[in-house]
Amino acid sequence: MVPNSKLLFTVYAFFIVFILFLISMSSANNVSNNISLNNISSNNISLNNISLSNISEKIYNESIENIPLNESNQFMNIKDENLSIDQLQKNDSENISAIQDPRVKAELLLNQGNYDEALIVYNELLEQYPKDSDLWVGKGKAYYSLNQFAEAISAFSMATSLAPNSKIAWYNLGLAYNGAKNWNEALKAFDKAINRDIRFAEALYGKGFAYSQIPTKQNEAIDAYTKALSLDPKKKEAWYQKGLALVRKGRNEDAVKAFDRALAIDPNLTLAYYNEGLALYALGKIDRSIDAFEKTIELDPNNQLAYYKMGDALVRQGKCEASIGYYDKALELKPSDADAVYQKAGAFFCLKKFEEAETWYKKHLEMRPKNFYAWYMMGQSQLIRGKYNESLSSMDMVLNLKADHSDAWYYKAVDLKNLERYKEAIKSLDMAIKYRANFGKAWFEKGLIYEKLGQPAEARYSYDRAKLLGYSG
Repeated sequence: MVPNSKLLFTVYAFFIVFILFLISMSSANNVSNNISLNNISSNNISLNNISLSNISEKIYNESIENIPLNESNQFMNIKDENLSIDQLQKNDSENISAIQDPRVKAELLLNQGNYDEALIVYNELLEQYPKDSDLWVGKGKAYYSLNQFAEAISAFSMATSLAPNSKIAWYNLGLAYNGAKNWNEALKAFDKAINRDIRFAEALYGKGFAYSQIPTKQNEAIDAYTKALSLDPKKKEAWYQKGLALVRKGRNEDAVKAFDRALAIDPNLTLAYYNEGLALYALGKIDRSIDAFEKTIELDPNNQLAYYKMGDALVRQGKCEASIGYYDKALELKPSDADAVYQKAGAFFCLKKFEEAETWYKKHLEMRPKNFYAWYMMGQSQLIRGKYNESLSSMDMVLNLKADHSDAWYYKAVDLKNLERYKEAIKSLDMAIKYRANFGKAWFEKGLIYEKLGQPAEARYSYDRAKLLGYSG
């Protein structure tokens, strides 16, 4: 049978259309892939994944006993989960070298922590596209991640001049100023970002951090963190940093609540336990502070300050013997910690092991010879041991450093009395009373010495003065 020519033509036409359809679909897929790769730019980064942990490292190490956050670099988690190239983001040089698009290559190098290599690619791209704000942002991030804050500021500033409405450019400029500890400029940059998006939680958080570094601006820091958390209540860093700002304002109850919120999000946030322990200690909730310090040590066995504060908390409970082991561990981790040496000496004093206490006070004074508290405590220990001349020398050191120390004048008088230097003792007691007018104990001691001198009228007068001040021996 001869095939119908009309039917053959129809089949042939359908076949041609089908082939063309397949070709067009292939082309569309290629275009789609190219778009998804080329759209990887700083302004398209998912904001929810931006972390400020690197900035958090620098918080409050001088004014409250705190340990820096040990988290990864701030930009490590920056990526868009919808990008088709996630599968390529491995620390594999072959994958990097196989990528043809230099923008994608720069972004991958940045995300993988190859900041120097990323800079090379960004610089090459900027030679071709000097007015591309996204490239300047990428370059700034690379510099920021290398802690080269001046260069980062320069790059982000260029980005803001090219794209003045880019909240991301202003936000990153704020971060760079924070890194450079230029808090006022950081605040200006974060405000620019917030003006472009009043719901920009990360910029509010960065603003809170900048305020927190200015001692007189803790309330402003708390307000900024509160606003950031109203937009992103699951941000552990914001709860943590808000807790620190509250501690600085003496609002320890509120600080504990903030630290608890951070820990509800991340039960392994070591610093939240540590600083909560400090707040609880300040509130006199010693049992709970010990629990917090124990948890800190469990999570971070090399947390030197946690051992130190654990020792302090145990001393506060009267568990001086147990405290010594924690001070020893603190000193093992940091032998130069003069405070731990001083507190260990105090623990021995608490145990009435005065010879050991003096040994450790001397070690402390080798580190801090002008600590009059240490001289005073060593003098007390020497007095108890009957080493009156040594105690007298220690009290004189206290008075050389702090002339109005009424207790040092008093115990100097006690040393002099025990050395039978009665008239000098009377003069020392007069100095004690000069600096503390209601010092009944000093008046009573004068009475005792006047009796030794055979001066009953002066002794009676001194006893009467002591009695009027509520002291009867």
